[in-house]
Amino acid sequence: MWGMVLTPFAPDNLAVDHASLALHVRALLDQGAHGVVALAVIAEPGALAPAERAAVLDTVLDAAATIRSWPPSWHSTRRPTSTTCGL
Repeated sequence: MWGMVLTPFAPDNLAVDHASLALHVRALLDQGAHGVVALAVIAEPGALAPAERAAVLDTVLDAAATIRSWPPSWHSTRRPTSTTCGL
């Protein structure tokens, strides 16, 4: 089972709330998810600039690494892997 990561936004300035994001990722993995899928729910990828998407992925990977160690798997059903990795 893979958990879908929702990207939380701060209510005051609509910036990505990285602290809440990290908590969410760790909670999904603590509850038994085998992995997580980030930037794939609703419209977050299209609403974020490339630097913001990169920061989200950094937060997700850092949070996941505190729970378990594995090589990340990059996949996108809408774009080629080279585009997904390049953001």
